[in-house]
Amino acid sequence: MDTIAASCQESTRRRYRSHIRKWEAFCSRSRITYDAVTITDVLEFLAGLHHDEHLSYSAINSARSALSFYLNIEVGSNRLVSRLMRGIFNTNPPTPRYNITWDVRDVLTLLRTWSPMEGLQLDKLTMKLVMLLALTSAQRVQTLHKLRVDRMMSTPTEVVFFVDELLKQHRPGLSTPSGKAAKAPRTDRQFLFPRFEMLAQGTSPPRAVSCEALPGPHIDV
Repeated sequence: MDTIAASCQESTRRRYRSHIRKWEAFCSRSRITYDAVTITDVLEFLAGLHHDEHLSYSAINSARSALSFYLNIEVGSNRLVSRLMRGIFNTNPPTPRYNITWDVRDVLTLLRTWSPMEGLQLDKLTMKLVMLLALTSAQRVQTLHKLRVDRMMSTPTEVVFFVDELLKQHRPGLSTPSGKAAKAPRTDRQFLFPRFEMLAQGTSPPRAVSCEALPGPHIDV
């Protein structure tokens, strides 16, 4: 059972737990036992999330996935469940997570003032590095958190990180993706990509001897 449970990431299981608590409350109110669950019960539960709790399509779809994972009946591939989810989609279509985006030029303008790198304090050096990594690599926050200086290769044009831990975007049969960050052109002397060797040397005291992870911000951001 532990191996089956490990088929989902811990973050996914945490998201499922809130739906399962609602399902258990629904079963308690409806006097439904675990071994007597029918697809009609599942349909009534999902429809209640839509009509009574006014949850979004994505939240209800997550609840469907949770039931499909934990119950011993076919949920995800059931024809009636699929039609119900299509009806929810049509009546309450998903909306973009963000309606507006911030102008990246604002943060780049600020980072240009944080120079020269040799005189920066550790917190600013760290935040400059993390922001430039995020902008140049377009990686998830989880991936940035997993970057390690002992899994890094620097070339004249880019810095490559080899991530050997399980990430959200990993899939069976696919090789472990590497994180790449392009360096700024050397003609822009004031805005050169921070030297990782400098960061590694400058942050070695705060890091544990056995930990080669890149440091996080040292102040609230």
